Order: sequence, then structure tokens, then C-alpha cells
Amino acid sequence: MLIAIDYDETYTRDPGTWNSVILLLKRLGHRVVCVTSRSNTHDNRTALGNILPLDIHVIFCNYNAKAEMTRKAGYHVDIWIDDNPYTIDPDGKYTSEETKQRFNEWKEKDNQ
Repeated sequence: MLIAIDYDETYTRDPGTWNSVILLLKRLGHRVVCVTSRSNTHDNRTALGNILPLDIHVIFCNYNAKAEMTRKAGYHVDIWIDDNPYTIDPDGKYTSEETKQRFNEWKEKDNQ
């Protein structure tokens, strides 16, 4: 399973806890990447490189939809951890029809 964790206001809220979670996930055989809206600049690479575990790949999305940018980078994320889900797929272009259907079924049940 591939798990993507956001950096700003997610990872940065408690890096120690997230490092423990990341290590546990990796020990259990999962892959973890950091996906950030930030631009791929030297300063941002340095800032994230100084705090993230060394073996965590970072995908800089340059303020584009995270789902789109991760797919372009060759990653198909199974689970997103993000304080602002809107940044993942703001237009719903990368949300599968199955997921949309499940959501609509849950919504319908909840509104009964």
C-alpha cells in the first residue's frame, strides 16, 4: 500500500509522532511518500530534507492538484493523509467512479 502524507500543517504539527507512524508503516511493508503543494525550489528541498526521515521521497506539486502530480510522477496513492483534502483533487478528476458511487451511497444512507 502507498500512503501519502502532506507536509505543511500535517507532518509539521507533530514530526516526532509522524516519524514513528512512518517507521511503523514501513516496518509493516507499506510505502510512504511526502506530497506537498510547495514548489520544487532549493529552499523547500532543504527545509523538507532537514526534517523528514532521509528515505522518504518528496513530491513537490507546485500548487497543482496532488493527485495529478503524484500520478505524473508514477505514484498511485492508496491512502492520503492531509489536513486540506481539497489540495488532493479539487476538481474530482482523479476520483474513481467506484469511490464516487460509494460516497453517494453513504450520503444517501446518512440522509435517511
